[in-house]
Amino acid sequence: MPVTLADLWVENHQPECPDPNLGDPMSNEEDKELTATMAGCLIATVAIAAGIALNGWALMTLWGWFVVPLGPPAVGLWHALGLSLLCQMLTARRPAPKRGDETGLRHQLGLLAYAVLIPLLALGLGWCAHQLMLAAG
Repeated sequence: MPVTLADLWVENHQPECPDPNLGDPMSNEEDKELTATMAGCLIATVAIAAGIALNGWALMTLWGWFVVPLGPPAVGLWHALGLSLLCQMLTARRPAPKRGDETGLRHQLGLLAYAVLIPLLALGLGWCAHQLMLAAG
């Protein structure tokens, strides 16, 4: 079969299949590291938002149990979030990282546990006190 001009043009102008190992700006390890970093940032953002919301909800509930019976009006979630953030700014105390672990996973998990456990502990102790108040009154 004779070679035509069209066959030569197609043969010379077809895109080459790129080699996955050549010309790739990021290696698989760099890609995995970037993905893990992005996932960590997303998890941290969600955890911070959840911790703030949990603090606000705990403050709103405790306010309703202990302050509203004294006469002031109840606060909604948004007011409680603002009060919670204000209190945290004024009294912020975080566990200090161990030497060499400032950015380590263990320290980050400790901060997350601190942000979640403190409001839950306050809410649990407040619930116990509230139940005692109801039983006495």
